[in-house]
Amino acid sequence: MSAASGIGWGGGRGAAPDEHGALLVGVAGPERHERAAARLAIRALLREELGAWSGLAPDRIALHGGAGAPPYALLQRAEGVLHVGLSISHEGRFSVAAWRPHGAVGVDLTPIVALPDCLDLARDYLGPEAAAALAARPPARRPAAFAQAWSAHEASLKCLGIGLVEWDAEIARRVAGCRRRPLAAPPGHAGCLAVPPAPDQRIWV
Repeated sequence: MSAASGIGWGGGRGAAPDEHGALLVGVAGPERHERAAARLAIRALLREELGAWSGLAPDRIALHGGAGAPPYALLQRAEGVLHVGLSISHEGRFSVAAWRPHGAVGVDLTPIVALPDCLDLARDYLGPEAAAALAARPPARRPAAFAQAWSAHEASLKCLGIGLVEWDAEIARRVAGCRRRPLAAPPGHAGCLAVPPAPDQRIWV
């Protein structure tokens, strides 16, 4: 992975766009932040950021995507309608969204917690190499290492449009080709941004 992507957790843009054209926005809600409220807050912020970038009013920007499908936005530009890849992740009181006018993007936040079955989870979902690398770490360092590996895997799956499934050699090959960078996540969390291996290009529809 390359260097960490910055992000403002007070409800603002990070140091993006990065070298892959991805931008990040984040929200930190109250301690007991209901998921429905978090969902509305991050989507409202995402519309504001897309509006500022495109020159469109936020209320003219619709976010699309249903269950099992990556979210996206369609922006009416002078050149035509631009397809913008989106990704959103919620974890506790934190929400993060990524958007990218050059294609698909994936983002994930994972809490750093001591899971007694982290080696089994790694073997089942991240693969034998990741499980072996995790087992080689001192027990005290495994929670952070597992969270970072898991968030990288989840972000990669999202940008490829693949749901979470048990480890598979073909999916592992595709995931390994993704371009990834860790997020400057809030304390107690790991995060990752991922884009596909394909060349960057804007998608007009």
